[in-house]
Amino acid sequence: MDKVVLDTNVFVSAYLKPNRISVKVVDLWILGVFQLVVCEEILDEYSEILLRKGISYNLVKELNKQIWNTAIKIKIHKRLNLVKDDPDDDKFIECALEGKANIIVSGDPHLLKLEVFRGIKILTPKEYLELLIKK
Repeated sequence: MDKVVLDTNVFVSAYLKPNRISVKVVDLWILGVFQLVVCEEILDEYSEILLRKGISYNLVKELNKQIWNTAIKIKIHKRLNLVKDDPDDDKFIECALEGKANIIVSGDPHLLKLEVFRGIKILTPKEYLELLIKK
């Protein structure tokens, strides 16, 4: 089973757009097709951005509860300085490394530009769905 770090923009696209591909990725996590890996910094960003974008407090609370009950929660010990154009994105790579995730799903061009880092594939939601279909 894949261990996956989801970038905040996947949840934003799923809840606000609603982008069908991002909705499918979130649904597959809820169905247990892959294990979500998170850290405190990422959880904080999910809540902050979704609330700022107008998602209801109750929906964000429910998402946090779902994450808390199902995700692999890790603590980041080693900081990186990889994403020069957006250093805030480093936390997704740090989380993937600490949590031994094999995939980061993101729509962020700064992360996607890396493609692979230490064996961790960085894929768009569409690329991840295509990978799952091939399995």
